Amino acid sequence: MSDRRTDFIYEQLNTLKLGGTVSEDIQRLQDQVNIQAVNIEAMKTYNLINKATFRTDSAALPGAGKIIQTSGDGNRTQFRPEPGEVWELVGADMLDETASTTTINLLLVDGSGTATDGNLCLVGQFQSTGQDFTGSVQYPIIVTHSLYLQANVSGTGDGRMTTALVQIR
Repeated sequence: MSDRRTDFIYEQLNTLKLGGTVSEDIQRLQDQVNIQAVNIEAMKTYNLINKATFRTDSAALPGAGKIIQTSGDGNRTQFRPEPGEVWELVGADMLDETASTTTINLLLVDGSGTATDGNLCLVGQFQSTGQDFTGSVQYPIIVTHSLYLQANVSGTGDGRMTTALVQIR
């Protein structure tokens, strides 16, 4: 059964192919639907679209991954998704090009503002002496807009933090 709302959804997405569907386009339209009885057909339509485009069951979205590098000293936001997005950290490492002693703590922050205004949870630690490093991360790490990654660098060098993430919603 089709209604005006479902027709609008398909009109907005009709240029996208199933294998090439962009997650942001679906999310943008989906965010406009209130959970109400009048929107039942639209919610069923989004459920079908999400299943068909692998946007369910916390699996990685096809083509939605990124590697992020930050560098410097002190505290810095490593990665903070847009509201409504959910990402999983799948890899992390560091490099200290200054041949000094550096420590990078990878933290989850639950805050609504800057990287220093929330509670912190250590999820990984890396230490270097020169360009060699040791360290590990406690996987899996789920990252959202309100629970995001921060790199905290201490020591005498400049630490480059590299993180790899895949989007799961």
